[in-house]
Amino acid sequence: MAKHSPGPWSIHGDNKTLIGDNSGKMMIADVLHKHICPQWNRPLEEAQANARLIAAAPDLLATLLLCITDDNAASMNADKPEYAKRRLKHINEIAREAIHKVLDN
Repeated sequence: MAKHSPGPWSIHGDNKTLIGDNSGKMMIADVLHKHICPQWNRPLEEAQANARLIAAAPDLLATLLLCITDDNAASMNADKPEYAKRRLKHINEIAREAIHKVLDN
């Protein structure tokens, strides 16, 4: 399977419907399709919400990977409660940042 373009990704364009890398030099997607295929056209607000979700994909994937890459990440390990607490707090912070990027951008 091919690897995706490296993140972070961000929103670009006057309509805020283009997704690209943070440098603005590499386009990932264009979610406002009215100029490509009129029957795929979505309301601008929906296209912008889709763009935010797509732009957050690398952050969301990173959060999920943190949840599964360490045996102690998914549970409160009785032998290492402070480690588990710090780990879960870190995952929570990263997850909240990714969700904020989708919902509040």
